[in-house]
Amino acid sequence: MAFVEYPAKGTICVVVNPGWVKTRMGGDNADLTTEQAVLGMMDNVLNRVRLSDSGKFFNHDGSEHPW
Repeated sequence: MAFVEYPAKGTICVVVNPGWVKTRMGGDNADLTTEQAVLGMMDNVLNRVRLSDSGKFFNHDGSEHPW
């Protein structure tokens, strides 16, 4: 099944940038805790996207990230 067929089936596909997160990779100076990053992605992106958003790239705060 090609990507273009997914919207026809009601599937939304987006990419989400979690931000700079305090993990082993992000380090202690990062801006967000893991909890803040996940809640931000859930509240600002995943719970708000619509079928018309499929194929877009979002930041954890809900703003659209340029490709």
